[in-house]
Amino acid sequence: MKRREFLKHTAAAGAAVFLGSTLAGCLGGGGAEVKTPIEIGTIISLTGDLGSYGVPIQNGAILAAKHINERGGVLGRELRLIHEDDRTTPQGAVEAMQKLVNVNKVPAVIGALGSGNSEAIIPIGRENHVVMISPSSTSPTLTNADDDGYFFRTAASDSFQGKVLVKVARDMGYEKVSHLYINNPYGVAMNDVIKETLPEEGGELVAEVPYNPGQTSYRSELTALTEPGPEAIIFTGYPEYGSVILRQAKELGVDAQWILAEGLKDPLLVEQLGAELVEGMVGTAPKPPSSPQYEAFVEAFKAEFNADPGVYSDTCYDAVMVLAKAIELAGKAEGPAIRDKMIEASLQYDGVSGAVDFDENGDVTTDFEKWAFEGGKIVSKGVVSI
Repeated sequence: MKRREFLKHTAAAGAAVFLGSTLAGCLGGGGAEVKTPIEIGTIISLTGDLGSYGVPIQNGAILAAKHINERGGVLGRELRLIHEDDRTTPQGAVEAMQKLVNVNKVPAVIGALGSGNSEAIIPIGRENHVVMISPSSTSPTLTNADDDGYFFRTAASDSFQGKVLVKVARDMGYEKVSHLYINNPYGVAMNDVIKETLPEEGGELVAEVPYNPGQTSYRSELTALTEPGPEAIIFTGYPEYGSVILRQAKELGVDAQWILAEGLKDPLLVEQLGAELVEGMVGTAPKPPSSPQYEAFVEAFKAEFNADPGVYSDTCYDAVMVLAKAIELAGKAEGPAIRDKMIEASLQYDGVSGAVDFDENGDVTTDFEKWAFEGGKIVSKGVVSI
């Protein structure tokens, strides 16, 4: 079973609304009676290959819960987050989900981050009637997951980003392209999109090479990638071992243009490799919106954590906010009731990351941007239209 459709009711916009009346309208004020908190789980990669992403994403959830509780909580009750680290592994995600479901008895979970980890926990959520909202799982295969309507995501599918990566390569004049991708659902699904799209856009995929995290050497993968003489290499992966691969590519004298998927849009690459090595590499990622809500979010995030938001900090904030709205609409913190109000809640919430309007598959759409490493910094190069 998939999802239900609801009529759209647009929430008011503006920074004041974001920090004030939207929350007040979405969330119930508290009374004198002391009520038990509503607990929801988070499954975030705080260690492992996505560890550098995890803390800023988790902070998005923490900030949302703070704003919700400052406005009276959910159904007049405190919203409390229970954090679990999945170690960027499917097994870690399963262990975290089992703990949250069986020990903490949560009705909903924010997570996981990686698509393979979300894929691993969906059966547990489905069987135990627990709503799952990923802020960053982008594999197209999740659109048709056997989730009984319990899985949603506030980040757009890679069915869009794969086309954007191809568009960037072709716009830069490259015809012969190789694709290096992490051997998990995220990477495999991205490869499927690129393999289908590149020939349609007049390009040629001359090599498609998967890699597994945890190796000390990737020279054989890099040799297979470069033997056909690509002009550009699209790279779908994560920072920890992505930095190992890029360093070894430099040592081997690989001189093709690198085009990186959003999983590698991370200052960690500059820290580990140096500004000179990554200079001129380009990539794609969801475009941060230029809206009063987003600007207010950034300001609040900096004030709270003394740091800029990271990739998917905003979508994680939105995941918590939509979940809180769904609980309000359901009138109770129970998984099936929350699930049945998620689409309606998303249509009544004006997200900081942009529109968070779930379709019947629990998916959203977004704009993508091109970015580049320049002088040790990540610089936006504008929206990419497809």
